[in-house]
Amino acid sequence: MSNRLEPEIIQVIEEIVTRRLREVLEERAKLVTIDHFAEAMERIDRRFEESQKRFEELDKKSDKRFEEIQKRFEESDKKSDKRFEEIQKRFDDHDKRFDDHDKRFDDHDKRFDESNKKSDKMLDILNNLQTQLGKPFEQFARNVIIRILEGEGLSKVLLKPIKLKDKNRFVFPNGTDEIEIDGLSEEPPIIIEITSILRMINKVNTFLRKKEFIEKRYEKKFRGFFIAAGSELSQQKIADITVLLRKHQSELINL
Repeated sequence: MSNRLEPEIIQVIEEIVTRRLREVLEERAKLVTIDHFAEAMERIDRRFEESQKRFEELDKKSDKRFEEIQKRFEESDKKSDKRFEEIQKRFDDHDKRFDDHDKRFDDHDKRFDESNKKSDKMLDILNNLQTQLGKPFEQFARNVIIRILEGEGLSKVLLKPIKLKDKNRFVFPNGTDEIEIDGLSEEPPIIIEITSILRMINKVNTFLRKKEFIEKRYEKKFRGFFIAAGSELSQQKIADITVLLRKHQSELINL
């Protein structure tokens, strides 16, 4: 009988041992899992603390860099403000200089206006003289030339005003065929032009065409005199007219 029960006992023992072994293994597995979890949590905590520490260090560095950048911006603003003030000061100086120039120009304009008024007044006086004198002024101019010629040894020169026909309109291409000579002497050959105010060089050119017309008509050279009681032209233009007349054996007599 003991021989028949022996296998059953062995089976029971094996089952008990197996179940106990399983329980032991499960308990040990639970212990291993808890230990591992605890270690993992510790590692996580340490990594979190390290990360937190790094973040704090980064925050400190960022704060420091931000303060440095802020400081640089403030210094840059100060420099910009200073440069702007310097530029503004320079503009103010320029404005002051422009104001001074404007004032000087105003003074010059005022002086020019006064000078123009005086010139206009003188021209009015000369025009009035021309109106009042008329033919007597022309005769006075002719007498001046006669006295000049007498001083050169040419006495009893007779300068007559004459009018001539210019059929080909050599003197006035787009105008009349009649030309007027203020004073003409055939011997000695003298031609003169008289004007109260010399305003334009065109009148001188017209006189030179009259002179050329007379020289072709009488087939000889004439000496010319251009007499003016006054002039509105500049000194440079007067000098240019003097040179032009001399090239054509003529003289400017500015009374």
